[in-house]
Amino acid sequence: MLNLRNVSAKFRAMRPRLPLLALSVAALPSLAFAETVKDREGAVRKDRTAMEYDARWIYNDFKAGLAKAKQTGKPLLVVLRCVPCLSCAGIDAQVLEEKELIPLLDQFVCVRVINANALDLSLFQFDYDLSFSTLFFNGDGTIYGRYGSWTHQHDPMNKTTAGFRSTLEGALAIHLVFPANKAGWLKEDVITELDGSSERITEGTVIGRLLRAHKPDEKVNAKVLRAGKSIELSLPIQ
Repeated sequence: MLNLRNVSAKFRAMRPRLPLLALSVAALPSLAFAETVKDREGAVRKDRTAMEYDARWIYNDFKAGLAKAKQTGKPLLVVLRCVPCLSCAGIDAQVLEEKELIPLLDQFVCVRVINANALDLSLFQFDYDLSFSTLFFNGDGTIYGRYGSWTHQHDPMNKTTAGFRSTLEGALAIHLVFPANKAGWLKEDVITELDGSSERITEGTVIGRLLRAHKPDEKVNAKVLRAGKSIELSLPIQ
C-alpha cells in the first residue's frame, strides 16, 4: 500500500496516537480533572452560534461531511473538540482563524464535531485525554491518518500549527494517489528513488513532489527496497 505515513520514520511519527473528545467533560472520567471554563453551557452555545452556519465548517455532523467528501472527491478533515476544555484552546483557535492554513483547508471537506456521543467507535478509535484531535478520511470511510498534540494539551496558549500543517499536507499526498495506493505498496517498503532521482528521498520530498510536481492522470514512478530487493512501481495520481 502506498501509505505515505509509512515511507519514513518521521512521516510515521506524524500520526501520533490521537484521541477524541466529547461535549460533556463529566461523561469522560479521564478528563474529570481537566481545567474547564466556568460556564460550560455558555461556551458550547457560543461555539454553536459562531460555527453552526460557517461557510467552511460543517458543524457537528460527520455523516454530512462524509457524504460531501464522497460527492466532491475531496478528502475529509474532522476536528473533534471539547469546547469547555481550556486545553488545546490555542491550536483550536488557530485552525479556525490562521490565514496561512486556508489554502490547505480549502482542499478538504471540513467538519467540526463537539459532541462525540453519536460517533461510530469502530471508526473513531480514540483516547479521551486530548481535548483537540483530528482525523482524515476518504469519502468511502478509509482513514488516512490522525493528528493530536500533547504540547497543546499541556499549554492552552500554544498556537503553533507547524505539525498540523504538515499532517494536512501528508493527508493530501495520500489522497492524491488513492485508491491506487491500496495495492502495490507495502508498509515495509523503503523509497530509494522517486521520479528518477535518489537525492534526498525523505517524507518532505514525497509530499512536495506529489502535491506540486504532478497533475491528475499522471503517474508517480518510484523504486522501493522490499525484503532486500529493489522493486519499481508506477502509480497514477487520482
